[in-house]
Amino acid sequence: MYNERLTGQARQLWAWLVSKKRYQDEMLWSHAEYKLHCGPSARRRSLQVLVEEGFVSVSKDGRVITMHDPEALLQKTKKQHNDFARNEFFRSAGLQDPKKKAEPKQEPEECDWSYKIIDAWNDCKPLSFAKMRVLSVKQKQSIEAHLRNLGLPKKEVRQFICSVCRGLAASEFWIKKVDTHSRTFKAVFGYGSPQDVKMKNVEDLYNDGDPYAEPKEPLDQQEYTPEQKALLEEIEVHNYEIDKNYNREEQKQRSLKYRAEAIAKLKAMGINVEVD
Repeated sequence: MYNERLTGQARQLWAWLVSKKRYQDEMLWSHAEYKLHCGPSARRRSLQVLVEEGFVSVSKDGRVITMHDPEALLQKTKKQHNDFARNEFFRSAGLQDPKKKAEPKQEPEECDWSYKIIDAWNDCKPLSFAKMRVLSVKQKQSIEAHLRNLGLPKKEVRQFICSVCRGLAASEFWIKKVDTHSRTFKAVFGYGSPQDVKMKNVEDLYNDGDPYAEPKEPLDQQEYTPEQKALLEEIEVHNYEIDKNYNREEQKQRSLKYRAEAIAKLKAMGINVEVD
């Protein structure tokens, strides 16, 4: 299950669900909780993660669980990671992606809109806020909700996000009071259908950020020191090792330890890195 946002418990719950026969009538959640060594709250959180990431869907009455093809999700996630890595390489090198240049102009699709959201956040966020690599369905839904609230069309998503980011940079609450670990895309925009308080907060940040201001130079154009680049690359390696060894506890714990040390060093330099 190649998805860095899945917790170990969510993976175990997915495996438990897969082990059940189709149309099985007597399926008690207490059996899953016994296998996972957890209580109802932890099991519900794990199920919610699987739903949000598209691995399962649950009927309105909660009685029917529908499993979705993980291979299709795997290919989609791999494509997002590969496209992100390719974009980062050409952007850092100051080069034009020849693949994009050769492609005929097409109508923007949903996946292109997702990349626009990711690029806008990574380009405009304050430096102490975590970068993002992939966008979940629920995160995209939250952006759509904020755009509707402000009466903005989808084509203005970059202007909207960059304006919110300028508001974040000018916010005493976010810069001085919010812990660096909480300075993330999800913390700012919420998840799925944001509550009224979150909608109002984002609206205030949008207005404080001056929506009509001239765009600033993307933060990715600001160079990291060689030491910072080495630490960021080290974290990427540990992310891969952790995902590869999710069922090998000793190797996984070693990678988690080294990754935490690299993150702590970057945090001391004022750079926040978000990991799941």
